[in-house]
Formats: sequence, C-alpha cells, structure tokens
Amino acid sequence: MPNAPFSRWLRSGRLVAVATATDGVAVPPHWSVNFAVRDADAIAQHAVALGGGILMAPVDTPGFRSAVIRDPQGGAFAVSAIAG
Repeated sequence: MPNAPFSRWLRSGRLVAVATATDGVAVPPHWSVNFAVRDADAIAQHAVALGGGILMAPVDTPGFRSAVIRDPQGGAFAVSAIAG
C-alpha cells in the first residue's frame, strides 16, 4: 500500500524480512516471497523473455524498486532492488 508504515527485520545488519499492515479487505492478509535483486526492471524483462509474465510492473516503493512476476507455471513472486 502506498505510504504504508512497515517494519524491517535485520539479521547481522542485512534485511531479511519486511511486514506491513493491510486493510484486510482490498488487500487481504497474505505472505509472499520477495527476492533481493540488483535491477528489478531487468529481472522483470528477463522473466518475460523466458516465458513468464508481469503481475505488477516495476514500481518505486518506499526504499525499493519492486515488481511481481509470474513464472511460466503460474507461480508468483516479487523482486526488489534497493532504491538509489
């Protein structure tokens, strides 16, 4: 959700998880896998080239550039690159 507060969990100084609240209606409670990448745009384009799809085009989020990708079998996952 744009501008939503979120919590970051660190282990040995490295980001390992993020959580944010949802309204429980428009965005139901859920979990997802999000891979850290260097370039979310390039990974999204590569996924399409390999037969996958884009569920959420790369977008700037607080501190990250993120995308949600669908693999050729329909599995969904996110990728995020640290902004800046």
